[in-house]
Amino acid sequence: QKAIHADPRHAPAYAGLAESSTFDYPSRETMPRAKAAALKAIELNPRLAEAHAALGLVHTFWEWDWAAADRSFQQALALNAGNAEIHQYYSQHLSAAGRFGEAIAEARRALEMDPLSPRLSGQYARVLYLARRSDDAIAQHRMAPHDRVRVHHAAGAEPRPVLDDRGRMHAGAR
Repeated sequence: QKAIHADPRHAPAYAGLAESSTFDYPSRETMPRAKAAALKAIELNPRLAEAHAALGLVHTFWEWDWAAADRSFQQALALNAGNAEIHQYYSQHLSAAGRFGEAIAEARRALEMDPLSPRLSGQYARVLYLARRSDDAIAQHRMAPHDRVRVHHAAGAEPRPVLDDRGRMHAGAR
């Protein structure tokens, strides 16, 4: 908000507001604000990948418009294929759309770009779990070094126990 107030033509500030607004629980307050900020960022700079990705998150988790979300993420990746966060967001969309094979590939790609990221490691494990690959999800959480797990827990993303397909309960991380 401060950056927008300081320079109302600074597209990255709007993209950042859009992205951060999608982190909140989707509501009638947060998601329209996220969409408006993403559209403003795109208006100011149509080549800003992060703005297209934020719009894709709105299409996915608020409007449930898979086709529009796919277009937004494809545009974001065309503009900046080297951004691990965009691959992670696209993985979230693909997972929500039930396209688990593609979601796993995108989550893996994101993690390969930033292998020390606890958030990307957690997303990869989450997608594996949603794809009913419980053993792989558990193994992914166990592979995380303890320091990364602690940071991930501090960020509020504590791995939860996993009930696998055979009815066994496992801790997501030890």
